Amino acid sequence: MTVFESLEALLRQSLADEGGLGFNLTRSWLVSKLQAPGVQKVSLTAPVTDTTVDDGAAVKLGTVTLTFKGRDR
Repeated sequence: MTVFESLEALLRQSLADEGGLGFNLTRSWLVSKLQAPGVQKVSLTAPVTDTTVDDGAAVKLGTVTLTFKGRDR
């Protein structure tokens, strides 16, 4: 499995490990998880804003769409 192919599973596992009630899903957190070793650049197009939740609520990832744009040398 390549680094790119494992990114969605890595993202979902990270949310399961670190998330929970009251965990805000921020764009910077998403980028930090997708910027795995071997990934040169992450351009996040969605969500366009951070997702904040109440203390008794939790975020859930829906459809994750990742696009491989090639390799830069």
